[in-house]
Amino acid sequence: MFLRRIAFAWFLLAAVVSAVFAAEKPSFVLSLSGGVNHFFPFGSAGDYQAGTNDFPVTPAHNPPLAGLAFGRTAGRWTFEFETRWTGESRAVLNDPSDGDSIEIKTTSHAAAALNVVFRIGSGRVRPFLCAGGGVDFVLARAASYTTNHGFTIEIPAPEMKDRFDPEVHGGGGFEIAVSAVLGFRGEVRYVWILDQSGAVQSLQASGGLTMRF
Repeated sequence: MFLRRIAFAWFLLAAVVSAVFAAEKPSFVLSLSGGVNHFFPFGSAGDYQAGTNDFPVTPAHNPPLAGLAFGRTAGRWTFEFETRWTGESRAVLNDPSDGDSIEIKTTSHAAAALNVVFRIGSGRVRPFLCAGGGVDFVLARAASYTTNHGFTIEIPAPEMKDRFDPEVHGGGGFEIAVSAVLGFRGEVRYVWILDQSGAVQSLQASGGLTMRF
């Protein structure tokens, strides 16, 4: 249901933006970025269930981030479609019942979103604010680990229906124009992945190149 709502929201926003910008001279921008996605801790020791959820808290971790965005600009506004990929990193989980621990590879993610960007300045250095939302897709695979106490933990791959979650984000940054075509872009954004068990929050810092045409 929420995927249909997101698709409808994307369509409605695209129609509104196209109508508003119809009288403006449009241009297009392609952005390629990379950076770090800092996930804050999520889960609670109160969620512990022996044999089912022995390691309920995932600590903070910092996987790499890459993104690609294509947008249409008019005036100070940009309406863009973006995809972002978050890779794996290492994290140590702890069992609150007996102090056992396990080192795992965290889950990688792919996200697709629509963003609205408002440029504050019009000079060579152009600060901006941005907000958007879309769908986060979990790229988890089945895995097997051995804990420090010698127990084997099997983590199954999630079912397809459980891999999708809505996500929203907001932030800001700046673009530095090198020429009429090329520029550099830096951005920081706060992200909420709205999982059924609770929001997973992260802070993304990224930078890269832009090309206008």
